[in-house]
Amino acid sequence: MPRLLRLKEVEDITGLSGETIRRLRKQRRFPEPIVIGVRAIAWPEETIVAHIADRSAGATAPTAA
Repeated sequence: MPRLLRLKEVEDITGLSGETIRRLRKQRRFPEPIVIGVRAIAWPEETIVAHIADRSAGATAPTAA
């Protein structure tokens, strides 16, 4: 079973605030969490790791001259 990360852990790993994560989700620029309870959500750890890798790859991509 994959490790599930709650919002605080996602904030710590990404360096983003909860409000920024909510805004990016609304803009569809951050992975959607899964519902784990009536008032609880979490992200699979590999989803957040992949998101960070994708953003890092985009940030370091060479620009066309």
